[in-house]
Amino acid sequence: MRKIIALLSFIALFSMSLKAQGKKESIDELNESAEYYMSTEVQDYVQAYETYDKLDKRDPSNPYYKYKKGLCAFHLPDKKQETVTLFEAVYKMEPKESLVLLNLGKAYHINYRFDDAIKTFNQFLATNPPAAEKAEAEQLIKNSEYGKNVTQEMLQADIRNLGPPINTPYQEYSPTISADESVIIYTYRGPNSTGGLMNDKFQPDLKHGTYYEDVF
Repeated sequence: MRKIIALLSFIALFSMSLKAQGKKESIDELNESAEYYMSTEVQDYVQAYETYDKLDKRDPSNPYYKYKKGLCAFHLPDKKQETVTLFEAVYKMEPKESLVLLNLGKAYHINYRFDDAIKTFNQFLATNPPAAEKAEAEQLIKNSEYGKNVTQEMLQADIRNLGPPINTPYQEYSPTISADESVIIYTYRGPNSTGGLMNDKFQPDLKHGTYYEDVF
């Protein structure tokens, strides 16, 4: 009899667990999580991006989610091409929001589309923005002009994936090579990161955790 009761209790707990896992997070819960991940104290742009991506898929007509997802993508090397798509979509939906132009210009810049960046920054300046944002846009125009000149003078190069053990299916970025070219130092984020998946308190969290950066 005790075995039967224990078995029924286990089944009940297992069913409750499945229901809890299958329950979708509400829009409010997702928004709260996304803002938390983007906060100054946390700045976990991987988790923030994934959360805003969920919100965007729930409500694709909401430009705010695309905008915030784009801001996260600026910080993720493998998402930089997506920044253009996101901010172009936001600007199409909200053409009167001048700040979108500033970020769209930045998206063009980091993707080496310097002519588009310069044009967009000038569009932004035409909206008569506040002094600080105006100064930023003017500096970004100079940066884009410099980038355009540099790329025109650059030599043709064949960039290849180094393969293992350097490149993996995960994120490797910001490489630096020593002067004698004997050592390469780079940032890694993936299963080999110290501690594995962890929460913002650096505690193991296999469900909602993220990989923190290591220097290899």
